[in-house]
Amino acid sequence: MATVKISDLPQYTSPLVGSEQVAVVQSGVTKRAPLNSITSFLSSGSCSFVLASELEALSGNWENTYTNFAAGSATYASTNVSNTFTGLQTIQGELQVTCIQGGYSNSNAGTYSSVIAGYYNDINGNASFVGGGYNNDLTGGCSIIGGGCDNCIQCGNFSGILGGTCNDSCNAHVFIGGGCDNRAAGEFSSIVGGHCNTALSAHSTIAGGLNNTSSGEQSFVGGGSTNQATGACAVVGGGYNNVSSCFRSTVAGGHQNCSTDYYSSIGGGYKNQSHGNYSTVAGGYCNVASADQSSVGGGECNCAAGMFSYVGGGASNNAPNTYSTIVGGYNNIASGCYSFIGGGENNIITGSHSTIGGGCSNVAQGIGAYVTGSNNLVNPWHTCAFIIGNTITSADSDMLHTNKLWLSAAALSTADPGVQGVVWNDGGTLKISL
Repeated sequence: MATVKISDLPQYTSPLVGSEQVAVVQSGVTKRAPLNSITSFLSSGSCSFVLASELEALSGNWENTYTNFAAGSATYASTNVSNTFTGLQTIQGELQVTCIQGGYSNSNAGTYSSVIAGYYNDINGNASFVGGGYNNDLTGGCSIIGGGCDNCIQCGNFSGILGGTCNDSCNAHVFIGGGCDNRAAGEFSSIVGGHCNTALSAHSTIAGGLNNTSSGEQSFVGGGSTNQATGACAVVGGGYNNVSSCFRSTVAGGHQNCSTDYYSSIGGGYKNQSHGNYSTVAGGYCNVASADQSSVGGGECNCAAGMFSYVGGGASNNAPNTYSTIVGGYNNIASGCYSFIGGGENNIITGSHSTIGGGCSNVAQGIGAYVTGSNNLVNPWHTCAFIIGNTITSADSDMLHTNKLWLSAAALSTADPGVQGVVWNDGGTLKISL
């Protein structure tokens, strides 16, 4: 058989289909084998790639073979080398990597962690992720920084900062959505956004706003500015410079309101105070509910200082005793227990169970008195005295006092009713039954 150089053989016709015959030496004997059997062998090496030593053994011209393999490997992934991909990768099966690092000057020291983009980002926690941005620092495990600038997860596992600038998370299970200069230090605490907000205790939350603090466990600040929820389960909905400082106390909004006792609440307004347990100020200006279960509906400078006392509105009204009530008006005082003032001006009750319906400058000092009109007085020793009119002083207990009395003669009984004290009409003459 004549010897023919490989270079003298005819050029093959492209494309190859795999059934072409090539020469191999097997156990010292030269044999022929289909081309596709060679490619099957090459794909069965370690990690689905042929080892360099096997390539060298298969080729009589190692330098050319290695050069061709190295050039083609830019479209493959291999172990223990720096892979640079130039083609589209299709992974069939499971791709296991200890870290992925992209962007510029990023550092990734965590196992199974990824820095995808951005620059000067650092990861030191395992199974963590930085999506991009600039100068973000993540040391917690199983945590995420989505992007932004100068954000930091210091030591908390399972925490996340989505973006923003100079946000700081320093506990486990913490979330910051974005914003600037926010700090979440309590476990399970969260800040959705805003600027210079601080969530210090476990499960504390700030939705947004500026310079707010949520330092009680499970406390909440919805927004606004310079608000503080310092009591456990305390709430400040918004507004400016409000404080909710006791267990489950609430300030819904407004300006410079302060709720300081258990379950106390302020709906809004300006400079209102709710200091008693279960006390309420709905709104208004400079109102105070200072006793347990006391309440002020609104108005200005009103005070409900007795237990279960109530001031509905008006201005400068004061209900300082138990169950005392003032509906409205100006400068009224209901200091008797169970006393009631409906309205008017400068009315005063000192006797218990007494009522002033309205009017001006009335004083009810007796127990169970009723007064309406102006400048009337029920003396303290006259119980159940009744005054309707003006400038009348009580003469006795259980007595109706009035400036004038009008009776409808037609409506009166024309026969003696036989009931002592009843007035009746005897043919045009008024009589009293004895």
